[in-house]
Amino acid sequence: MQVSVEINNDINCQMTVDVPKARIDEAVQERLKELAKKTRINGFRPGKVPVSVVKQRYGAQVRQEVMGEITQESFQDALEQESLRPANAPSIEFLDEENEEKISYRAEFELYPQLELKIDGMSIKQQSADVSDSDIDEMIEKLKKQRTEWQAVDRAAANEDQVIIDFVGTLADESEPFEGGTAEDFELVLGSKRLIDGFEDGIIGAKADDKVELDLTFPENYQAEQLAGKAVRFSVTIKSVNEAVLPEVDAEFIQAFGVESGDMDDFRTDVKENMTRELSQALKQKRKQGTLDALVANNDVSLPESLVESEAQRMAQDMESKFSAQGIDVASMNLSAEGFKDQASERVKLGLLLSEVISKNEMEADGERVEEAIGELAATYEDPSAVVEWVHNSPEQMQAIQSNVLEEQVVDWLLEQDGVSVETEAVSFNDIMGQQHGEGAV
Repeated sequence: MQVSVEINNDINCQMTVDVPKARIDEAVQERLKELAKKTRINGFRPGKVPVSVVKQRYGAQVRQEVMGEITQESFQDALEQESLRPANAPSIEFLDEENEEKISYRAEFELYPQLELKIDGMSIKQQSADVSDSDIDEMIEKLKKQRTEWQAVDRAAANEDQVIIDFVGTLADESEPFEGGTAEDFELVLGSKRLIDGFEDGIIGAKADDKVELDLTFPENYQAEQLAGKAVRFSVTIKSVNEAVLPEVDAEFIQAFGVESGDMDDFRTDVKENMTRELSQALKQKRKQGTLDALVANNDVSLPESLVESEAQRMAQDMESKFSAQGIDVASMNLSAEGFKDQASERVKLGLLLSEVISKNEMEADGERVEEAIGELAATYEDPSAVVEWVHNSPEQMQAIQSNVLEEQVVDWLLEQDGVSVETEAVSFNDIMGQQHGEGAV
């Protein structure tokens, strides 16, 4: 077997393979002999059918099967011979098909790039934070709001009040309500920004039994394309105005959060422990993300287009499944793979760089860290032992945790390297957790 290889731009490979036709002919003859022992043809006893008869009837089919098998085998042999790592399935074209001495084909495919990992010059920014007494105070206020009760009042609606409303939305150029634009007994907290700009502001000052007409415009980037940028009139009926009644932080309130003593000091200690655990996880995630972002920014990588396209397609499908599970109509959202290509490129690049670090350092997920990660996950549930058992019995969950631990080990390795600069900024608990939950996003 003869092999010639041409590589362009580090990843585009064109490989020509010559296979002696005698190899094909011998394989075909052997296959026909085996077939003759099993084939039943009228006029011949079982196992006594002449090979020439079998060839006449099945020769073309057998040769096609053998050609496919030997092409696949020779392709794999050629990859091993030339030490090539294909990133996608090859496109095969047969050449010089009249040649009586050999079978030739050209295989075109992309290669995984040869990486030269660049660590020097990496600049990583990290953050640190602690849980303060004022942070605990704010958290207790949030816990109180989670148990808000609403009491009807006979006054005009104000910001942070809850209103119960019916509404009908009609586009400016239509007479019938648009799909999804009608609701009854809709509970809305004013200032929550659940609805489009102007809707909640237009209700402030209204009382129970009032009717309000709101002339608004959907945002240009509204997720339902058929409504984006359209003028709309909402006819709103105010059925009730309710003000918030917050609970007292007494023993009963405290015990509802699992602090059996009902003591305020014990409650604050428990709240702080939970906040500290969440903060630690958030800081760890930011540390990891910042380090991996720096790794990507510091390295130039030629990306196989096939890997990017595959990742973009997977991302589009995942997003579509997520929206569908939430009951959102995705038909009008144009979730094509093309829209995910930039993000997919970054993911593929990061994946290649991670693989290079892991391979170069012969890394494996540390067993103790895996168990620690499982314990941290389990601690957020009511029955931690059941969660630990579930993870250990779920290969998919174990693999996900091991992969995450391995990435953290890569981060640790990168932070220890000479030539990597690390700058740590002290920030508040809210700065970290607000970023973690997407608060303050425009």
